[in-house]
Amino acid sequence: MRRGVREYRRVAKALNKFGFLNEGTRACLRHRIRVGSDGGREIHFDLGQLCTNSAGISILNALSSQIGNTFYRDCLIESLIRLEHHEKQKIERMERDEDESSDRQNRLLQQAVFPLVSQLVDLKSGAHDRVHEVDHGSDRVFVQIDEFLNKQTIFVTSNQEIDSACEVEVGESDELRKCTFHASILAAATRLFDAIRVETPLHSSRAVVLVGHGVGGGIALVLGALLHSASFDVRNVVMVGSPSVVGTITERVVNGINPMRVVIAGDPLPNASLIATDGVPLEHVGEVLTLEDVQIETSFERFSLEHYAALLESLDTPLSYCEGEMSERPSGTPFRKAAVLDNEFVSPL
Repeated sequence: MRRGVREYRRVAKALNKFGFLNEGTRACLRHRIRVGSDGGREIHFDLGQLCTNSAGISILNALSSQIGNTFYRDCLIESLIRLEHHEKQKIERMERDEDESSDRQNRLLQQAVFPLVSQLVDLKSGAHDRVHEVDHGSDRVFVQIDEFLNKQTIFVTSNQEIDSACEVEVGESDELRKCTFHASILAAATRLFDAIRVETPLHSSRAVVLVGHGVGGGIALVLGALLHSASFDVRNVVMVGSPSVVGTITERVVNGINPMRVVIAGDPLPNASLIATDGVPLEHVGEVLTLEDVQIETSFERFSLEHYAALLESLDTPLSYCEGEMSERPSGTPFRKAAVLDNEFVSPL
């Protein structure tokens, strides 16, 4: 009975909030509690939902008008409870459908990214057929041209290492005003930007996708921004297990390159805290597809590019997806950009 009194007070408070509390509804609630305490039922409806529902409003108006006998008012309360139960079931169905739809979207994204990562594995292992290679010491770029689809895919690898224990310098490019990046990453991307326009058949008439792993992913991000500033049609930048390299960046640039991150949960490199010399932490940009680090039969080193490829290949890998958002800075407004990969565009070559 004490529980019924608490429920009465809760519902009465909600009725009062929405303007339906009077002697008529109070009497109905007291009667309902008596029936509930004898019959094992409770008043449990959410008036916040029902007061925005046309049927719920009609029932509450009838209750508050104090018309009819006790049996009639009790039937109205019963109708209110059934309506609330129906609304709850509808919301649960919608949430289940949304979860299933999200899972399908994640799997489509997984299947779109896997061919790119798999091809990057092949290129890194020495399969360089039908690609144009630019080798700059620790950094290499492979440019693959597809004339049929009018696209060009740029794969970036790097042997550079990131030291998260030390503060890092940030730099700004003349081509990218109001954007700052990890200085050594910016320098590598600038060298490759100049080289690929001279040493490969890269052309602004074809769309561009960039892919990189680890530090190579950070270089791919800055390289994509430089290409965008040179009027290239950059469709996506896919960063696989890459560190944070962004000091500041404009919304226009992010919208122009549509970055996306693929991360294995627990990978230390993407989670490394890199601090600029001015004390401001470097940040990530782009949406995040997170792969759960499940036990798979593999001899690959954990968090290696091959490990990422193996998890992306398996349809049993648990996935989660979230929209990335840079923290607010005094000089700008936070932004979000949906990372939508065109399945036709990133199909296997």
